Amino acid sequence: DGFSQAIYLPVFQTAGVVEEALALLERPVDDYDPNDNDLFKPILDHVTMRTAVSEVWELGNYILLKLLGPVHNDDAVFIMNFILKWVESGTVVDHAKITKVRSVVSSLAQLVDVLSQGIGRRKPAAQRRSTG
Repeated sequence: DGFSQAIYLPVFQTAGVVEEALALLERPVDDYDPNDNDLFKPILDHVTMRTAVSEVWELGNYILLKLLGPVHNDDAVFIMNFILKWVESGTVVDHAKITKVRSVVSSLAQLVDVLSQGIGRRKPAAQRRSTG
């Protein structure tokens, strides 16, 4: 299904490590504006934390692409690629409010929770539908 890894971290571990990463992003900084390297270095240097954040990014993209469907696929991919360009160029802090990352992650977690609650009540389709 286009996933980059054969095995992912356990959910409880991913959640805990992502929480640690969010706390690192929200930590107070001295009297200077941090750049991407300063802000993200502790996360990138920690293998499990880096893996957990990558997994949340990948699985979040997957969920959004599936929910938005083929009509909005190009727009969603464009936005995701734009964010990736910021990451690659080291300019995330210039384009995004880092203090808002937690609310984005929380919204994604709430979305997953709503979807998982509805799966048990869902009636399977008589025939498999095209996934686009």
